Amino acid sequence: MPNTSLPPPPTFLWRISLFGLISLVLLFAFAACEDGTITIEQTDDGAVVRSTGQSTQQSELSEPRSSSPTEPTATPRPRIPFPPESDGAALTALFDATDGESWQNSDGWLYTEDLGQWHGVTTDAGGRVTELDLRDNRLSGELPEELGILTSLTELNLRDNQLSGALPPELAGLTSLEELYLSNNGLTGVLPASLIALSGLTDLWLHDNQFSGELPAELGNLAALERVSLWGNQLSWAESYPPGILADLVALLALYESTGGENWADNANWLTAGAGRRMARDHCLQRTGHRTGPP
Repeated sequence: MPNTSLPPPPTFLWRISLFGLISLVLLFAFAACEDGTITIEQTDDGAVVRSTGQSTQQSELSEPRSSSPTEPTATPRPRIPFPPESDGAALTALFDATDGESWQNSDGWLYTEDLGQWHGVTTDAGGRVTELDLRDNRLSGELPEELGILTSLTELNLRDNQLSGALPPELAGLTSLEELYLSNNGLTGVLPASLIALSGLTDLWLHDNQFSGELPAELGNLAALERVSLWGNQLSWAESYPPGILADLVALLALYESTGGENWADNANWLTAGAGRRMARDHCLQRTGHRTGPP
C-alpha cells in the first residue's frame, strides 16, 4: 500500500512559527508594562493576549492622590475703631471688661458704626446711647470706668448677670440716668456717695449683691427717687443719717406695714415724701422678709 501520510514540515518553518509566537507575547507584555495591563485568555484557536488599558499601579505612580482640601480659615471681622471718649468706645470697653465673647447675645457689637443695631442698645436721633439693656446676658467681670462717658443714658439695666467688683465712681457722670438696675449680681464694696449726682434717678435696684458699709446719707437727697430696692446686701443704715431720723422712719413705716396702712381712711404722704423715707421702707421690707423685684 502506498504511503499517503503528509511529509513533516520543514524544520525552519517550526522555528519561524515558534519565534513569531514568542515575539508576539513579548511585544504585548512590553506594551502592558508601559501603558496598561494584559490578560491571557485560552480559546479554541489558542492563547489570545488582550490589553485592558492603563494599569492602576502606573496611574497611581504617575498621578499621586491629592489630600482632601482643608476648609478655609474664616478671617475675623475687624472692629470699628471708635474715637476715645465716644459712646462707641464706652460700649467697647464694657464688652471687653465683661467677657463679651461669652455673652448670650452680642449681635451687632463692635462691627458696625450704628450703635442702635447693637443688641440691647437704644440710641437717639443723634446716635447717642439712651438705653442699655443687657439683663440676663451672661456678663461677667467688673464694670469699666468708661461707662461714665454715656452722658445721654437714661436707663442702665444689667441685672441678673455675674458682675463683680465695686461700682466705679465714674457712674456719677451719667447725669441723664433715670433708671439703674444692677440687682442679682456679685457687686461688692460700698455705695459711692458720688451717686448723689444722679439727680434725675427715679429707680434704684441694687438688691441681691454683696454691697457693704454705710449707706451714704447723701442718697437721701435724691428727690426724684421713687423706687429703691437694697435688700440682700450687708449695708448699715442708722449710721448713715443724723441720729434718730432713720430709726423714726423705720418705726413709723413698720406701723404702716403692720396695720394695713394702704387701707387707712387717710394715709396722705405716707411712703411718698422723700428718698430717705423710701429707703427706710425698703429697710422695713428687708427686715420682715418681703421682697419686690424690679419691673
